[in-house]
Amino acid sequence: MLINAIRRKFKSSGEKAIWILIIIFGTVAGAIIYFIVIKHFNPKSLPKKK
Repeated sequence: MLINAIRRKFKSSGEKAIWILIIIFGTVAGAIIYFIVIKHFNPKSLPKKK
């Protein structure tokens, strides 16, 4: 998706920049949400310490 947004011609360069930022930060937000929901609230999913 990022490459598509970079190559695509938008009406303005500002619109292109906004979409690129949404794609980048959306990925980061997804990783943070995954960490909070899966790892933080579900400690059974963590590997056991020996």
